Amino acid sequence: MRGSGREAFARLSAPLAIGAIAIAGILAGGLAPSPLSAAPVALPDQAGWNDARQLIATPDGQDIAYVELGEDPETASGVPVMLIHGYTDNSRSWSLLAPALREALPKRRILALDLRGHGYSAKPACCYGIDSLAGDVGGLMAALNIEQADLVGHSLGSMTAAYLAATRPEKVRRVVLVSSATRLPAESAAWLWENVPALPDPIDPDSAFMRDWYANPTPVTEDFLSRERAESAALPREVWMGVLQSLSATDWSSLAPASPHRSRSSGAIRTGCSGRSRKTNCAAPCPKPATRPSRAWP
Repeated sequence: MRGSGREAFARLSAPLAIGAIAIAGILAGGLAPSPLSAAPVALPDQAGWNDARQLIATPDGQDIAYVELGEDPETASGVPVMLIHGYTDNSRSWSLLAPALREALPKRRILALDLRGHGYSAKPACCYGIDSLAGDVGGLMAALNIEQADLVGHSLGSMTAAYLAATRPEKVRRVVLVSSATRLPAESAAWLWENVPALPDPIDPDSAFMRDWYANPTPVTEDFLSRERAESAALPREVWMGVLQSLSATDWSSLAPASPHRSRSSGAIRTGCSGRSRKTNCAAPCPKPATRPSRAWP
């Protein structure tokens, strides 16, 4: 996978690149302090991540998995924060950021979810458009009795968060969008269509494609990356192709002006920095941007 297509695709993604402090700055405003003592949940390590996943059925019967990363729900204050991962990732994508994020947002309930088809969530044969994914996020909120949340989304998760904010604004207080776009850029689509349909089934998590997919110029622990590659490679072909097909037919730009979260005062839409490759998780700061055009997805 050489040449301009792959190099351009590598510049598209900046997972979590704005960091915990920036996220907290956007989400912290307008909340009254809690009189309760802090009682954060125990953070799982990489080996314990799967055991920490909880599964709940949404009102329409979709099983969605999530991991609690912040304050215990019984003692939490303020609106919960929901973290939504990118294409072929899962809740583990937020594991490196979780310690700093919950320190920056004390007493907030923080949940990282597995989108439909990803992680431990149900993997139906169809329906991987951002409207369906946003419906699942809203369904998870209903199942957990969460009336309103702050959403932090990366890549596919950012498009999902933005769609929910635009179509169900009463459910979303503030949004943080990292590596977002209203549609799949043509150059990215070309690279994905060149590579994804040709993937073998099953995918070797240590194959050249998967190592390229998770290539990272910023140091990230191999314990994290190897588990991410394995979980991504284990996704059914229907998920890889279902998301790609849906995104190729998606343009939600007409909904963007409908979102009440576009101004800085109300929790501005943010994107990450350029210069990172496909799957960086940013406990580390952004590197100096490359002298290339800034890109937004996936």
